[in-house]
Amino acid sequence: MALVTATIVNWNTRDALRRCLDALTRARAAQDLEIIVVDNASEDGSADMVEREFPAVRLLRSPVNGGFAAGNNAALEHATGEYVLILNPDVEIGAHAIAALVAFLESTPRAAAVSPLLAGPDGRAHTHLYRRFPSLAQIVLFWTVLSPVSRRIPWLTRRFFEHDLDARGPIAVDQLPGAAMLVRRTAFEDIGRLDPDYFMWFEDVDWCYRARSAGHGLYVLPDVRAVHAGGASFDSWGLGKRVHQFYRAFARFLCKHRLDRLRRLAIPILTFDLWIKEIALRVVSPFSSARDRDGLRAARRAVRTAVALYRSGELIRYTEAGLDRASTRGARTDPGTRDGGPGRSPSGTHTGTAIAPVVAAPPTDGGVRRARIDAIIVNWNGRRYLPACIRSLRESTVPVRIIVVDNASTDGSAAYVRTEVAEAELVALDANIGYAAGANAGLARGDAPYAIVLNPDVVLAPDHLARLRDRLDADPRIGAAQGKLYRVNPDAFEAGAPRPGGELDSAGHVIRRSRMVVDRGQGRPDGPAFDREVSVFSACGAALFLRRAMLEDLAPDGRYFDDAFFAYKEDIDLCWRARLLGWDVRYVPGAIGYHIRGWAGTGAPPKDRIPLSVRRHSWKNHYLLMLKNDHPLDVLRGLPAILGWEVVRHGYALLRDPRILLGHVDLARALPAALRERRALLRRRRASRVEMRRWFGTAEPRLVPASHAVAERLP
Repeated sequence: MALVTATIVNWNTRDALRRCLDALTRARAAQDLEIIVVDNASEDGSADMVEREFPAVRLLRSPVNGGFAAGNNAALEHATGEYVLILNPDVEIGAHAIAALVAFLESTPRAAAVSPLLAGPDGRAHTHLYRRFPSLAQIVLFWTVLSPVSRRIPWLTRRFFEHDLDARGPIAVDQLPGAAMLVRRTAFEDIGRLDPDYFMWFEDVDWCYRARSAGHGLYVLPDVRAVHAGGASFDSWGLGKRVHQFYRAFARFLCKHRLDRLRRLAIPILTFDLWIKEIALRVVSPFSSARDRDGLRAARRAVRTAVALYRSGELIRYTEAGLDRASTRGARTDPGTRDGGPGRSPSGTHTGTAIAPVVAAPPTDGGVRRARIDAIIVNWNGRRYLPACIRSLRESTVPVRIIVVDNASTDGSAAYVRTEVAEAELVALDANIGYAAGANAGLARGDAPYAIVLNPDVVLAPDHLARLRDRLDADPRIGAAQGKLYRVNPDAFEAGAPRPGGELDSAGHVIRRSRMVVDRGQGRPDGPAFDREVSVFSACGAALFLRRAMLEDLAPDGRYFDDAFFAYKEDIDLCWRARLLGWDVRYVPGAIGYHIRGWAGTGAPPKDRIPLSVRRHSWKNHYLLMLKNDHPLDVLRGLPAILGWEVVRHGYALLRDPRILLGHVDLARALPAALRERRALLRRRRASRVEMRRWFGTAEPRLVPASHAVAERLP
């Protein structure tokens, strides 16, 4: 058992990590020091370098980049030291500094953690790392365009931003930098570990805030120095990505700690400031990176999304890929609270050069290592059908993680899942945020390579998921798929006894020249024409099977489905965008499922049973599809059919349902965001216009694989 355990979380910083370990190896001769490196799926050979050059270092290889906090928590699973030295790989610290930090904690019982004064290779102290907790004055003066002026006024800086570190001796501070701090092991047991819901930034602020709130002291020793290069882990990130991650993490910090007054004042200021900076990039520097401008815009959107989710009772989890939502209700324990962190490993030690994954290995299937599938059920008043749907998932031949997103149902759906479905994870929302946003909330909870998004009125055959998984495993170009869905009556559905061979519900979507999208085979008897696997324009959202890599390629910010659609046609929009990026969408007839088509599981209801707001969304979404994804020249080619269909649509609306025309008002509101997303998508498109034009007006889909040129550019 060591006195001090040094934990280093590394991601693609091989050279900096080598210097850090060189310094620690020298310090080890004078200190009882254990060194643990967690490599977050680096691609620069970092892990191999550690294994080869530093055999005494304990190496933990993570198959994914789980972020700084999750990596340190994984290291704590194996740490044996009485004190834990959390280090960035771009920090070099010597034996004298470590001894001074340990001596201080031993002589100061109320101190939970202590940090050296970090300085650059040029000797200049990085005082900006020792900040005060966020305040409105700090945000206005130092987080906005006013910052260059404010930083030149020392008394403002020391009053609202940085601590005064000119004094000698220990200095009590609000927060310590996660780049280098020595933490008393018992402090982790009392306060909790780092919150892994922060991917990068604010995990140290969050921990220090909890420590100070619990009455623990945090100190800096200005006379003790360590060299800090700074920024090594994200040198490859553009400005936009860094800003995006920073503000999303800040929004979570405000929401998690219920700093409502600061949130109400700070969020409008920050979103306005990001807007000003985006304009400045366009005007002052017209040749600036489009990625940076998109990142600023995405940051504004992420902050607004964070606050909206907070108001609906959600906290926000951030990963490198985007957002995840962690419900504040239910039985889930926040990993950043006292009892939330993972426990010690049973053994507590490893021998030799231990190499272990940070995340759990996927389950096995028939002796072969196979990952589970995330099944997301988006529910609104579907209590009647949830048991049969969940029963079919339980009977699946592959491992399934069930996630139920309940959109504020009033029929007891949430209570049923909470009390009767122990293995399901429930996301119980306080408001109906729609199918699209609900599906995003569920997808963000999962991390499996494949996911299926389901309506509650769907039952799957036991081998449904296995067949779709195997098909996507065999062809990396396929991003989305669906099986053969039969229409079933509610009684047979609830009895769990539907049988193949009846009337079809969907065999994939085709799109007409008029841009009307229809389900293949709907209402027709099954036959040989529907036993052939084909590429389809899009797949039905009632049971939509998705590749995680495609989703991340489509929307790194986590808005896989466009929540502006609310309900109806969001599945078509997702698949249309996927096709523009070169992904294929398949109909796989061997995967059988059964679906009751109707609103909220009521069968085929009259229009007055469907809320007007939802009918307006359906009207609006028809135009959103074209505005976001269609090419003007393709629209021109199909103009006669499009105009003819518009005459029919508007004639029906005027005669039968005139209030539905209010959907044009909704469309006007959604237009600016839709056009921005269109521009961002078209800059990344991989499929040619000729490839996309094939789909409009086809009576039956064809097996149209992505071109080799497109396939080579797929991630």
